[in-house]
This record gives sequence, C-alpha cells and structure tokens, in this order.
Amino acid sequence: MLYWAISVFLALLAWVYGTEDIAWPGYDCSRLPAPIQGYHPDMTARWVNLKRNLQVGDSIIVRGRLGPGVLPRKRWFFDLPVGDSRVYLQAQSTFHFSCQYDIGLLYFGRWDGGNWVDWFVAPNPFNAGPFNFRVDVQSDGYSVSKDGVFLGKYKSNTYSSVNSVYVENFIFEDDNCCDQEPVCDNLQGNQLSVIIADSRVQQIRGSCPSANTW
Repeated sequence: MLYWAISVFLALLAWVYGTEDIAWPGYDCSRLPAPIQGYHPDMTARWVNLKRNLQVGDSIIVRGRLGPGVLPRKRWFFDLPVGDSRVYLQAQSTFHFSCQYDIGLLYFGRWDGGNWVDWFVAPNPFNAGPFNFRVDVQSDGYSVSKDGVFLGKYKSNTYSSVNSVYVENFIFEDDNCCDQEPVCDNLQGNQLSVIIADSRVQQIRGSCPSANTW
C-alpha cells in the first residue's frame, strides 16, 4: 500500500512538473568537459549538456577570454544547437554567435542545416581580456550582453529543442573548486542559470527570493 501511494505521488509530481524537473535537486556543479578538436583547424571546442531543454527565463553565462586559435581567423564561437547531435553543424543551430576580432564585428545568426540564415552584424566591443558573455532566453528571442551591457537580440522561438551549448576557441581559468553553491535558504522558481566558467559548469534551477547573485 505504501509503495503504491509513493508511486502515485511521484507520478503526480511528474505530471505537474515534468520528469526533468524532479530529476535533480536544483544545483549541480561539474568539471568543464575536456576540450575536443573544434570545427576550425587550430581551435578547441567543448560541448556542455544542459540539465533540461531551454525555457523562457533561462540564462547562460560564459566567463572566459579569447583562445589562441587564429585559423582561419581570430574569432570565438557560441552556438545553441537543436537536438542530441554533438557534431558541430550536423544539426540546426537556433542561435550562432561569433566574436570576430579580425574585422571588428559581432555576428548574430542561425544554421538551418545547410546555410547561415537570418543574420546581422554589430560592432565588436570585446578585447583579448576576460569577459562575461550572457544570453537570456526571452519569449521573443535571445537577449545578448557583455559584462552587463546589452549587445543585441536575436529573434527565435525554437529554444525548447536546445539541450546543449557549444563553445569554441575560449580560454577558461583553471579552478577545480565546485563549492560555490548559491547561498540561499530556498531556491524558488524553475528558471535555469547555466554558468560556464573557471573550468567548471554550474547549473542552478531557481533563484533566491531576495536577490540574484550571479
């Protein structure tokens, strides 16, 4: 009888919140995945798997600096691809962002599986020093900022099929620490904050009622 009651309770939770929402406690910290050969010849890349698919209200923060790769050009890349493929450009990308130091531009666009489409450019404010790059998922697209300064918005509503982040030609400071769990008595809400920095990935579901500390 007790087993049946527990089963019913868990089934109700899954129905109300979704199975992804009860699969982890709300905070996860892990080592940044090992670098692999990037799409470009002398660049390394990393795939970061998300705890769940993106939703409105989620944020992705990347803290790092420009990597050493310069072929074919001096740039770094950030993508939000569709689906489970971990081969770059094999699947569509709902948002492709490249920071192009060689020509002083930022590139906003997407990959439709065969071509770069719906793209636009903006002036590049990045230099070779450390930076905080942030993407906020909003109902009408991805809002992009650098160190708290708004850079642009890319119109897209296909975020719900995104469950990974691709980054290429970044340097992340080496730090083995995973003890920076947010100080909060009760994380509230279901927003997902993904922080890729200092050789680790933190994924935080919810926020402190009184403050947003990241």
